[in-house]
Amino acid sequence: MLFPFLLLVTIALYAFFFGISLLQLIAPWERHVSGQTFVNYHQAIDPYMAKWAKILAQLQLVLTLVVLWIFYQRGLTWSVCLLGIALGMVIISVLVAIRGNVPLNQVMKRWSATELPVNWLSIRDQWLTYHRWRAWVNMIGFIFLLASLLASQEHL
Repeated sequence: MLFPFLLLVTIALYAFFFGISLLQLIAPWERHVSGQTFVNYHQAIDPYMAKWAKILAQLQLVLTLVVLWIFYQRGLTWSVCLLGIALGMVIISVLVAIRGNVPLNQVMKRWSATELPVNWLSIRDQWLTYHRWRAWVNMIGFIFLLASLLASQEHL
């Protein structure tokens, strides 16, 4: 009974990041708003995202490792391979966030919406590029997670 629950939570975490990623790709509104709107939005949401995205990503990593281990113990070779790729995508997303988005978040946190720095567009574009890379990686990870589940459906 524990394994189905762990699997459900793992799927939910991947789906959460997939949803955010899909939204970023189909509605890239942040490229088309004023600097004031961009700064106000990010300064309002970043404290929540800094806390919760970190917790959820860590939980996603841990649960993926647990499910990977269970698949390995059950001899589900294809599922292990596919879930290993999904895990790799999670790791890449976290690394891009740590090396790209988080440092830029620290810069943008100090901005004033009424007096933007001269290079704000460049920094915003860098942040959005990192975010877009993470969106693609998160979506690929979710697809590989689902593929691993389909490959193991007889044994779940």
